[in-house]
Amino acid sequence: MPAPYFGRTEIFWCDRHNLPLIRPKSTFCEGPFRRVSLTPPGDIRPAFVGDYEFIIKAISSITSDFDIILRFPILLNKISYIDRMDELIINGKKFGIMRYNINRKILEFIPSKYGAKILYAVAMHSSNYILEDCKKKLSYIIVDRDAAKAIQDGANVLRPGIIEYSHFDKGDYLFVFSERGELVCIAQAKVNSTEIYETRKGVVAKNKIKKIYVTPKDCEIIFLSLESDIKKLSEVVDICHKEDFPRYYSKLGIEAYDPFTFFPEHIRPIWKAILCVNRKAIISLEKEAIGFLRSLLTKGKDKPFIVSFSGGKDSIVSLHLAMKAYKELFTIFINTGIEIPETVTYSRKVLERVNSIMSKSNKRMIFITASESKVILKDAYAEIIAPVKRFWTGFYLLGIPGRDWRWCCKTNKLAPARELIDVLGFKKTLSIIGIRRYESRSRAQEKRIMHNLWSGQVNVYPIHNWNALEIWLLILLRRLPVNPLYKLGFTRIGCWPCPFNQMFEFKILEKLKPKLISFLNQKITSYLKERGISDKEIVTILEKGLWRWKKVPKVLGSMKVIPRISIRKYFKLEKIKEHIYDIIPKEPMSNKLISYLENLFKRYLDSNSLFIEEEQ
Repeated sequence: MPAPYFGRTEIFWCDRHNLPLIRPKSTFCEGPFRRVSLTPPGDIRPAFVGDYEFIIKAISSITSDFDIILRFPILLNKISYIDRMDELIINGKKFGIMRYNINRKILEFIPSKYGAKILYAVAMHSSNYILEDCKKKLSYIIVDRDAAKAIQDGANVLRPGIIEYSHFDKGDYLFVFSERGELVCIAQAKVNSTEIYETRKGVVAKNKIKKIYVTPKDCEIIFLSLESDIKKLSEVVDICHKEDFPRYYSKLGIEAYDPFTFFPEHIRPIWKAILCVNRKAIISLEKEAIGFLRSLLTKGKDKPFIVSFSGGKDSIVSLHLAMKAYKELFTIFINTGIEIPETVTYSRKVLERVNSIMSKSNKRMIFITASESKVILKDAYAEIIAPVKRFWTGFYLLGIPGRDWRWCCKTNKLAPARELIDVLGFKKTLSIIGIRRYESRSRAQEKRIMHNLWSGQVNVYPIHNWNALEIWLLILLRRLPVNPLYKLGFTRIGCWPCPFNQMFEFKILEKLKPKLISFLNQKITSYLKERGISDKEIVTILEKGLWRWKKVPKVLGSMKVIPRISIRKYFKLEKIKEHIYDIIPKEPMSNKLISYLENLFKRYLDSNSLFIEEEQ
């Protein structure tokens, strides 16, 4: 899968204090600062409590002794992959890759050269540098001298030359040593260890990390260097202990959603130090975004300013920036009806906080719209709740939503947004949204100001060029309230049955809300059975999450297409003039489908045509 370039793919590192920097400057020292190159797209972020738990689980597959690693702040860089895959940055170096293997249903850890050396040194140190004791803590293969030399140069691990090995399964990652205890490579097992004894020839493990050479004596030096890195962190934490952080806190803060509680307790002081060295750079970013928003006051003087709040980290930052930029502001929350319950609870708490800051009134109105959406209205915000049945009716009539079949965004998000704007009496709006270029290829191609065809809004993206680390640093500096789902390891916040969720995120959600996942699986199973899909195929579709596509990626197996309705069968799209499109029915539709679409698009329906106008 090609690496996508959406923006900057670097951060910087202060080796003197062993801390990351978003710009090559520090509040504490003059440098020099080391450039850290990231695998694209480079949307680096902090590791939270849930992430540390996943890291422990992943690294445990290759070694049982790595506790000292958990004493460092870990940065995670999301990498393009079929599911979750993160590049771990520790001490300003690439430590390895953690990924979820859909086929094996496990978290895997693939150490880098640096990571392999560190893990070997840690295991040796805790074993008093006795190789026999160290081996008990590792998944390994030991080869003879001739094989070790060839493997170090890049050869695979062949059956001839293997002297000893631990227990491992096919697909596991292994340390490969010479008989003298020299680490020569990291390899991936091509067979189970139980098969080696009966094997005479062939590849036992594929060389993955080449050109490594670490002796038992080297391990002592490596471990001393690791202890030195920890000492640097301790020293800078002591310096930052006196920093007056409360003076930077936002009025939006809610104690129950304090972002510092997302870190393991022993890591929190280090992140305060990271804030200290990055404070000026973060405030500079914040000022630029506020200035950009204020520049729109003259351009959008006839349009109300609305913040579209989704419950995610990017939208809380956008809300904070907008409240800094404007005296008059209205916030809307589009509740799709299929939000994770924790998101709804959190979002309503934030909205109430906004109302208490922006308005003295606490009066509330609740009413139902013509399309059965529920609207909760206060002076400073509104929430529209799309009926749950809208999604599940579409699920049955239009087919399971997919990454290449995104009808649900139109029905349960954009249509309610337009409906709410109509209810509020806004003809045209400037909608401030937390969209960033690092999130996807399509978002990277968008400009900072865009027109939305479906909602009729002019969308404004104040944080479009920010990466996730910059987002989180501002959240921490201003102590903004954050959705607690991030603490559990979610990387994105959205609808719980969203096909853009990774299978790993569905696994997290299954532990949190097992009834939701069970319900979704029942709906998918029922839909597929009605279309003649066999029970065996359904099991595969559910286990690998193949339902998330109409056209299944080749990497996930031989199944090519998951059946859906063909929208082109029923409609054709014709451009009448600039910004106006005519969607014309081509074939007769079922009464159920007609009723569903009429209810959804009644604003635009005119006899047999559906007109959509992009407002200027």
